Amino acid sequence: MRAAEARAEASGDLGIVEDQALAVEETGRGGMSVFFFPIIAMVFFTVFPSIDLLRGVIAGILMTFVYYAFLRVMPLGELFDTCIEGVKSMVPVLAMLLTLFVFVEANDRIGLTPYVIEAVTPFMTAQLLPVVVFVTVSLLSFTTGSNWGVIAITMPIAFPLAQNFGVSIPLVMGALFSASGFGSHACFYSDSTVLSAQGAGCKTHEHAITQLPYALLGAAVAAILFVAVA
Repeated sequence: MRAAEARAEASGDLGIVEDQALAVEETGRGGMSVFFFPIIAMVFFTVFPSIDLLRGVIAGILMTFVYYAFLRVMPLGELFDTCIEGVKSMVPVLAMLLTLFVFVEANDRIGLTPYVIEAVTPFMTAQLLPVVVFVTVSLLSFTTGSNWGVIAITMPIAFPLAQNFGVSIPLVMGALFSASGFGSHACFYSDSTVLSAQGAGCKTHEHAITQLPYALLGAAVAAILFVAVA
């Protein structure tokens, strides 16, 4: 992170395509409602169990179109162009996320997570159970890009082991969620890494590399604390 910051200060190279000025006609009809209405509309339509996320987003966009047209925030043609440009900017992100989901599904089909858990189960003791769970789930989340999926598979195995060894269930649960958080931030192709890089306007691998030292430091401290507490 320090090297990336020094490079940006010295050369101005942010590793991204420079923004281009956009000619925007000032209408004077803006306001906080113009910002919050699309978010509220999307959340409103996606909270219903009968409406999936995709339909909720489409309904939110349509409501935003109607609201913006009513306020005359921008011409209708410009509104359509802006929407299309926004979708185009998300195509690379969606492609990476689709690849991630295919990779996760492939790992689930071959049974990678259960295999690894069964392999490390004989080495678990009351003192080592939390840290073994933490390290194992961290590696699985990091390599597979799956966070909640790994937890869902590991939890039915880790909790009975914790009860059998007399280990605190909340401690093991903390190890599971901490490991999932590490994998989510450290994995180079997880959804949180891809979306964070897109939001920051930088390349995905550069964002992942700058985050990795902090994630590894936090994981090392967490592993030591899990051993000490257990």
